Amino acid sequence: ERFIREKLMRLRHIGEVHSHIAVTEIKNTTRLPLDTQL
Repeated sequence: ERFIREKLMRLRHIGEVHSHIAVTEIKNTTRLPLDTQL
C-alpha cells in the first residue's frame, strides 16, 4: 500500500490503482511446541 501511495500514484500517467490480495491458511492449530522435559 505504501509503494502504491508514495510511488505509483505520484506518476502523472497513473490515474487509478486496484490491488487484490489472496491469503491462504498454511497451518491451523493452537498447540504450542513445548518441550516436555523441563
